[in-house]
Amino acid sequence: HDGFIPKHYYCWCICYLPDEDESRALVEEFEKRVEVSKKGYLIWGWAPQLLILEHPAVGGVVTHCGMNTVIETVDAGLPMVTWPLFVDQFFNERLLVDVLKIAVPVGATEWKSWSEFGNEIQ
Repeated sequence: HDGFIPKHYYCWCICYLPDEDESRALVEEFEKRVEVSKKGYLIWGWAPQLLILEHPAVGGVVTHCGMNTVIETVDAGLPMVTWPLFVDQFFNERLLVDVLKIAVPVGATEWKSWSEFGNEIQ
């Protein structure tokens, strides 16, 4: 374990990756380490979300609170950790956390664009 690969099994979907060489190089290096570690599974493109959510190994979901993800996760009966980024996602979070009480928030309070979000975690 070198700090780059989690200790637990995981699935990471990469739907979009900027054409920037630095971002692409980071993810390609990560992909090589994932293959060696046999701890994770990377999906390039759209993930088969329902298939993943219904797998017995999935115990919960970290979600951006998009309505499709919310509906599919509720249907699968899984608890959620909410991490809204913008638009209606903050309202969806309130429904999940305060009304239905099936989620806990990470504490995001401001709208972020994808580019701002990317800079924040680098």
